[in-house]
Amino acid sequence: MIDDVTAEVFTTLLARDAAVLRSFQGRCTLQTYLAVIATRVSRRVIAQIVSRETKQTDAIDDLTNFNESVDAEQRIIDQEEIQRLLTLVDRLPPRQRELVVAFYQQGDTYAEISQRTGIPIGSIGTTLRRAEQRLRQWITDESP
Repeated sequence: MIDDVTAEVFTTLLARDAAVLRSFQGRCTLQTYLAVIATRVSRRVIAQIVSRETKQTDAIDDLTNFNESVDAEQRIIDQEEIQRLLTLVDRLPPRQRELVVAFYQQGDTYAEISQRTGIPIGSIGTTLRRAEQRLRQWITDESP
């Protein structure tokens, strides 16, 4: 997995003739700029890998019918958690909701989101972090 993440970070940095690197405007250090890019890409790749592995695991469980009662119970719990999260995402302000859905559910890159919405790439990460903080707080507030 580390190799996949590393490769994707380098691919992102060098894509379109190093457009990401050329867009560096010096408002922070280059080190910070690269760290933010690496973090964002890493989160996206890890989320995709986890999603892919979860789907594969579900397919294997379906084929083997291994421990059906535990799997069925866990799936119900998982579905309830997913539904709870989706309900909270629906409560987000429209801009945050749009970015969360595009990035986490649809797997769009910052560049794709920026192009489609007209939001600057640098603002996408900030908006996503605010949405994540808000969601974490709501989850904490709802926990028993």
